[in-house]
Amino acid sequence: MDYFYHFQGMNKSFKKAFLLLFPFLFVTNLSAADFQPAPLLSPNGQAVQLNQNANSSMAFDSTGTLHLTFWTGGFATTPSTPSAIWYSSWKASTGWSVPVEVDNSFYNPGTGDVKYGGRQPSLAVAPDDTVWIVWHDHRHSNPNSPGNGIDNIEIYADRKPVGGSFSATDIRLTNTSSGNGGDNGYLPRIVAAESGIVTVLWYDFTADGTISDIYAKHSSPLGVFNLAEPISSLRATNFNLRPSGISNTTAYSVPDLAVDSTGTLHAVWTSGFGGPAPIYYSTISNPTGTATESILATGTGSYSDPAKITVAPNGDVWVLYTVRTGTEEDLFALRKPAGSSTFGSPIALKNAAGVVEKSGDMEVDSQGRLHLAWVDTRAGRHVFYGLYNPSTSSFLEEVQVSSVADSYQRVSLILDAEEKPVIVFDSVGTTAQQLGVLTPPAPAAAEFWGLYQ
Repeated sequence: MDYFYHFQGMNKSFKKAFLLLFPFLFVTNLSAADFQPAPLLSPNGQAVQLNQNANSSMAFDSTGTLHLTFWTGGFATTPSTPSAIWYSSWKASTGWSVPVEVDNSFYNPGTGDVKYGGRQPSLAVAPDDTVWIVWHDHRHSNPNSPGNGIDNIEIYADRKPVGGSFSATDIRLTNTSSGNGGDNGYLPRIVAAESGIVTVLWYDFTADGTISDIYAKHSSPLGVFNLAEPISSLRATNFNLRPSGISNTTAYSVPDLAVDSTGTLHAVWTSGFGGPAPIYYSTISNPTGTATESILATGTGSYSDPAKITVAPNGDVWVLYTVRTGTEEDLFALRKPAGSSTFGSPIALKNAAGVVEKSGDMEVDSQGRLHLAWVDTRAGRHVFYGLYNPSTSSFLEEVQVSSVADSYQRVSLILDAEEKPVIVFDSVGTTAQQLGVLTPPAPAAAEFWGLYQ
């Protein structure tokens, strides 16, 4: 059931009776009490999770509707244990919509269509309020040995026009057949520029089964992709052309993407698939050409805790990442001022000794303040929210927003039109694997937060 109540116009006795029935909190400003985690949208009780890089899991459209994507599935996707891409939207007046399955990932073993599955979705809203979702899809892989479902993973997309629905046939953005057993594309990210151009960024092994590169595909300003482009024309990095100091055997992975008001695309990614690794930065050209990547930081969270990138309203580019030192994990940020070609010195946001602070997400408001959400172990494993002022190098507020200690994994944060935070997170611990959601008060003088479940 979804709850969101406005207290404008209610008399005092009604408000008191209502609060006795529903233990929510009447607030005028954000505080710890405002944030009440709740399970969100678990279709048929399935395990629910966000993208490995959860930064682009949700977006608002011009009407204030929030659009969210997530996926269900486990470690392996097979026809017997298929994964699925899901979408839901939220409005203050109606709450959450019933989750809709987006991907049409089926294959035919000769006895009829069987669900196979898509994974790791990313979402963007175009200027005309079209909702785009991209993911990597297993439907072209051989589920049996030696393919084991991971020998031809392709990048797919679908779109929902205003007032419409996602299509019954998805858009296949890549069509590769390199012949190597690792011919796979993974973890696509999507952004929509003010021009209407939609860009998708991912990492792909099509050129080599063990060394992956970053690839990018752009639509026209009308949101139409040229599906005849060869995969070679989409290659944004080339392991044979790695810059000085980066080995040509370095495999790139888990990118993130942001676009500024001029249409310039800013990307970060990491390397490898295990322990601490560098993060890299480059702009991405349109049409796609070879990027000029540089190392921003070393010893970061790597594949399991990738860096996030965002563009502030004033054009500054911010990167949020985790630094690993032994068992210590701390949150740092980098800022590249608008018009500058370089990032400044690392900013230590959360680096308490003996405390793990990781899996952060960040947005910047019109005052230049950083809104942060992250996983923190100072008193059990919880999700925290903080508002950081770079001009004073201090937090204006910092609150624990999860009520139950759990194995929280990924956190996604976005600001609404009033620059109030919406936070979504997933967990795989003592509770059933689920999403939690934290939504802001409605824009009125005296409002109140409800619980979504």
